[in-house]
Amino acid sequence: GGSGIVGQLFSVVFTSYTKVPIIASNGVKIAEWLGPDDLLIVISYSGETFEALRAFNEACRKNVRVVAMTSGGSLAEMAKKNGVQLVELSKGFPPRMSLPEMAGAAASMLDNIDVTRNAAKALLESAEMLIEVVKENNPNNPFENNTAKKAATHLYGSIPGVFCSGHLYVSGIRLKNQLNENAKYPCIVHEIPESMHNTLEALPYSEKDKYLLFRSSNETVDVSSQMKFISSILGDASMEVRFKGSVVYEAIASIMWSDYVSIYLAALREVDPITVARIAALRKELERSIKKT
Repeated sequence: GGSGIVGQLFSVVFTSYTKVPIIASNGVKIAEWLGPDDLLIVISYSGETFEALRAFNEACRKNVRVVAMTSGGSLAEMAKKNGVQLVELSKGFPPRMSLPEMAGAAASMLDNIDVTRNAAKALLESAEMLIEVVKENNPNNPFENNTAKKAATHLYGSIPGVFCSGHLYVSGIRLKNQLNENAKYPCIVHEIPESMHNTLEALPYSEKDKYLLFRSSNETVDVSSQMKFISSILGDASMEVRFKGSVVYEAIASIMWSDYVSIYLAALREVDPITVARIAALRKELERSIKKT
């Protein structure tokens, strides 16, 4: 969810900043091989994420080294009770809006314990250049110069498909999640090259569906060829969005851009981008189920 994207960001985007694997886990159970020599960072902005609480308890039982990152809730209480290091986040935001703070905190912590080197610096330097994304895509910039507004209009009325590769795959996942939560809208993400072994034969989904192609200045020759091939099949149904810079910059710039798209699509659909009534209802149902067991 909004908290879990942090793990995906570091496991994919920051691989060149570490000599040890960073593995993202979004499930209830932790890996069997985790033990006292491993570190598990449990991230739940609300402190009430079912999967995070279960993983925390299991890690403590297995004597895995644990760090909890949260704004409060049950996770904060459990961390204090178990003597686990707690990284406290600012309160009062939907989890998906706290991504910058969570990413910054994670980068600083991983640098400090020598898991990564200069990850925080790379993140900060990239963040300082995001003003260009804001200038181009903010609400005051007119449609003809605003790629986020163009993308939202392009996708509106269709089931969107997003093709992405490498570090931009995380951005594709972010776009999907933001369209789901902010715009209450479906989205399908396809990773290249894997989707070229299957999805390619199913394109297009239908005559009315639309697609985004996330292009990177760092993409390999084979990925460029595959993107061009997809574009030739989809024609006007596809829209290329290009990002240029370091791997870290492209990742966070495309994430910010995706957030703008989701808000503009929410506006087109006239839905509230903040409320997530079904997710809230599910959490209550899970709480009732847990109390019964």
